[in-house]
Amino acid sequence: MQLQDATGIPAKDPVGDVTVYLSSSQSSAGSVTPSLVIPFGQTFATGNFSSTYGASTVTVSAQTSGYESATAQITTYLIDQPALVVAVTANPSSVLSSGQSNITAFVTYDGKTGAPGAIVQFASSNGGSFGPVQDQGNGYYVTQFTAPAVSQKLGCTITANASKTGYLLGQNSAQITVGASLPTSTNMVISVFSNNGHPVSGANVLSLAQPEGVAPLSGTTNINGQIDFNSVAIGNYTFQVSKQGYGTQTRIVETTGVQTNYPSIELYQNGAGFPLMTVIIIVVVVVVIIAAVLFLLYRMNAPEEHPQYAPRR
Repeated sequence: MQLQDATGIPAKDPVGDVTVYLSSSQSSAGSVTPSLVIPFGQTFATGNFSSTYGASTVTVSAQTSGYESATAQITTYLIDQPALVVAVTANPSSVLSSGQSNITAFVTYDGKTGAPGAIVQFASSNGGSFGPVQDQGNGYYVTQFTAPAVSQKLGCTITANASKTGYLLGQNSAQITVGASLPTSTNMVISVFSNNGHPVSGANVLSLAQPEGVAPLSGTTNINGQIDFNSVAIGNYTFQVSKQGYGTQTRIVETTGVQTNYPSIELYQNGAGFPLMTVIIIVVVVVVIIAAVLFLLYRMNAPEEHPQYAPRR
């Protein structure tokens, strides 16, 4: 670094030491001594420029108070072209159908030193789309990945390709699992049969409990003993089924949005849990047993209570 007069001839400062501040236009390609001092009575001082892994043309600027600033250019070269080192991460690494994940590529010269100014392109092995690539500095490049719409679980390999003048292509990948979105509603069919297997029409069906924020479901069964509830929210329901002349049944039904069949609900006549004929048979049997017991007691006690009927000797 040299002091010169207006004609470009080396000149000494007439007052004292001169502190000159230096800077590099591309720290990725090289750095320069931050400052140096030209001693009083001298016209120049020497600093250092240290090249890095970057091959480029660097502008070194010098400025100090009372003097015009100056610049100089330094070009660095690579004898053998190394490959860029790329690390790829996905956050989150598991998304639902059409979900989004932030993809980050860390591009370096040696696995440590970031490589700014690279061109990074992203690709997916199984569809989806990418937003604009943003250079966040220090070798970090970020994009947003929108997963494809799928009906079943799918794996996507996200690949990042990084290129930069003077370097071989760098590449790496990360895995994202795309899961199918679960439905939020379903169609529910409830069937009501009597204990003898016949469909029960006109049965009242009412949900006593249902998912939070969902209105109670209610209706009556058709001639086939069925009632359809369309587009009901996924969750657990507690149904009460009743009809005049039949008992009342309560059943918990869990909906997942993937099942097509729901359990049938059985009603018993007369609300006793047994068919009418069964009830009549049970009553008759009990009456016969009681009559038989009373008759035996009568025969056992008859000689003592009525001696005139006792047998003669």
